[in-house]
Amino acid sequence: MSLQRKRENAFSDEATIITHDVANATYTIVGNNGTSDVGSAGFNVETLILTRAWYGCGNAAFWTVKRGANTVAVFSGSGEQDFDAAAIDVDSTGTLVLTLNGGTNGFIVLEGKLKQTAE
Repeated sequence: MSLQRKRENAFSDEATIITHDVANATYTIVGNNGTSDVGSAGFNVETLILTRAWYGCGNAAFWTVKRGANTVAVFSGSGEQDFDAAAIDVDSTGTLVLTLNGGTNGFIVLEGKLKQTAE
């Protein structure tokens, strides 16, 4: 499980994050930096908007991406998906759940934009 802030403008309500996972992971999105896995000091995260995915997994394996308990994307094989036109919003549920099903070899990289407000 790996998550990093790619770039952030201290005077803006947006930041870009990237995840890189090779196994199941759950991220808490909504909240301040004490409760959110992606929050930073001085900000409350309100939502995460997924904008892009890169993925790969073995023959019968597939990745599920969930917003809370709701499946919002399923990826099999390998490839890239650009969500810019129809972004996936991870909002009030507060969690992003990534699961590798049917196999043990795979990776998923997600890029997204945080909507945040100053505390």
